[in-house]
Amino acid sequence: MAFDRQRYLQPSGLCDFDRSAEIRLKARELTAGNRNRAGKFSSIFAFVKELPYGLEDWDLKASDILRKGWGMCSGKTNLLVAGRRVYLPGTASTG
Repeated sequence: MAFDRQRYLQPSGLCDFDRSAEIRLKARELTAGNRNRAGKFSSIFAFVKELPYGLEDWDLKASDILRKGWGMCSGKTNLLVAGRRVYLPGTASTG
């Protein structure tokens, strides 16, 4: 069976970059001026890393974490992945 990379690049219930204009805007703001994917990822990673940590449910959407401005490790990871997918070729939000 062939590996279908596109399957893993699509939006999901917790990685809601396709339904959140705020995620797309923040990712583009954070990555402005970066010319390569490594620089873009580093900018998004630094932003998410600096968000305050707090205990909460593990299954919060990326957009919820961005809106609140803090989150638990799982929620912050959802935001990191969503931000990364905004500029990744082949995903629903590029263009």
